[in-house]
Amino acid sequence: MDCGISSGYTNTASFAGAYFFKQVVAGNEVESLPEKASVYAYPNPYNSTTVISYALPEYALIELKIYDIMGHEVITLVNGFVNAGFKSMRWDGTDASGQPVPSGMYFYRLDAKAIESGDYFQQTNKMVLLR
Repeated sequence: MDCGISSGYTNTASFAGAYFFKQVVAGNEVESLPEKASVYAYPNPYNSTTVISYALPEYALIELKIYDIMGHEVITLVNGFVNAGFKSMRWDGTDASGQPVPSGMYFYRLDAKAIESGDYFQQTNKMVLLR
């Protein structure tokens, strides 16, 4: 994933055109970390698979789940500890048992609790599956 760092003279860069993050120097490597947590899906609407990308400013315990329009959990994509940075998960439109779900509106929800700071982030967005 291209993070969009334009030069070595700045401490900010863009992520998907809307998010800004700081650079962290570890040894001789420059690692870009988000300033705040975020989540989005692309393409949306989609017909076979979509990618849900999320940004974590620090090590966190997260859950990334998909829900149907009635609020029933369809599948858990991530449930555990995740390092800071930019991550993504691909969802192929199947439920927890591997069966394809019907066309319609679904919701993806990211819950993240930062381990060091204790900050909590929660965001739910909608996406549309067209088969």
